Amino acid sequence: MGVYRIIRGILTWLLGGVLLALIAEFAVSLVREHGVFDHPTARVEAIVSLLASIRDQVWFWPAVTLLVGLVAGMWIDSLVRRRNPRAVPETHALPVPVTPPSQKKVFVDISPSSLMDLYKDKTTVQGDASAAVYIGK
Repeated sequence: MGVYRIIRGILTWLLGGVLLALIAEFAVSLVREHGVFDHPTARVEAIVSLLASIRDQVWFWPAVTLLVGLVAGMWIDSLVRRRNPRAVPETHALPVPVTPPSQKKVFVDISPSSLMDLYKDKTTVQGDASAAVYIGK
């Protein structure tokens, strides 16, 4: 659940930054209309032109829409989970059965070629039964 909270926080901050940039652009335009910046400095003008050029890019509004949708969806999902934890089931990894290593060492007192001959022309079950005498299992 920690990763989910981190991603939601990052997306929220990104959306906040984009909205702050839009509000700042609007405020600067409004202030410029009223003549407060009759002689803006070069730095302020560069920042305003940068924000305006970013806002006028083709990808800007689809990216903002996607970001707003992601943040809204994550917040709605978070509220649903908080109200009723059973409404959205948690995903858990299936436990992997771990077999402990054998404590008893197996010593085979037959040559590998003879052991292979036990399996020749037999099913696995028959070969296992024949080899069990030599392996001790």
